[in-house]
Amino acid sequence: MNKVSIVALCLVAAALPAVNGIFDKDKFMAIGAKCKEENKTPDEEVQKILNKEPATTPEAKCMMACIFKEMGILTADGKFDAEANEKAAQEAFKNDEKKVNRAKEFSDYCKDRVNAVEDDEKGCERAGVMHACAMEKVKELGLSGPN
Repeated sequence: MNKVSIVALCLVAAALPAVNGIFDKDKFMAIGAKCKEENKTPDEEVQKILNKEPATTPEAKCMMACIFKEMGILTADGKFDAEANEKAAQEAFKNDEKKVNRAKEFSDYCKDRVNAVEDDEKGCERAGVMHACAMEKVKELGLSGPN
């Protein structure tokens, strides 16, 4: 996998509020490489995600599910863990109550939408919905990933 693809995966994962301040770039790169490889996600799909397009192929959705599970935001049975997301956001944004509240707003907005999706324990379809929801809300809420 080329370096651009790994960085792209890092940026994608950073779209979720809980990530900022929790995972360093090296950890992101390791997670991204592992998940891309496990799901045989083509570089073109990663590039689409980098271009802020939702994950739409099975490989891209399953790659996102893998990333979200590694981050602890998707449970072992493939559901969005809004509580874990909020706890991680509290830790990441402990000096910024406004961002903590925005992360909670993100969780509130996305959790029912994500968990309503019929899916198996791998969580690929839910991850696709969660990724789309994250892309939609993060910019609006003024949340960002790691620098």
